[in-house]
Amino acid sequence: MTELWSRLWVRWLAGFAFGAVLGYALFVVGLIAVLIAGLALILAIVGRWQLAFVSGWLSGIGALWLGLMVRVVLNCSADPTCVVSSGTETFVRISLGFLLVGVLIGIVAWRRTRQQSA
Repeated sequence: MTELWSRLWVRWLAGFAFGAVLGYALFVVGLIAVLIAGLALILAIVGRWQLAFVSGWLSGIGALWLGLMVRVVLNCSADPTCVVSSGTETFVRISLGFLLVGVLIGIVAWRRTRQQSA
């Protein structure tokens, strides 16, 4: 198990799954989920999971939020009486920001791993 966990992509995937669940929880639970997310992020940064987990975590939150917002827009576009609020655009920008920062941190983690193995 430790050999598998040492692989970068496994840590990223664990962070992605955790981030997606947490991203959904932020909509449902609110402040409690924010506190849990902050604690998990601190543990990931201090612990041995580090950048790959954080990258997946941010990407998971961004991807889930983006998926939810795309679904809202698609459902609303099918109904001529529905109007998408301006808050949806803000959430799309925020989710794209999370996704972009997650990908950038993932690239940094991947480069660090490559430099250490060389």
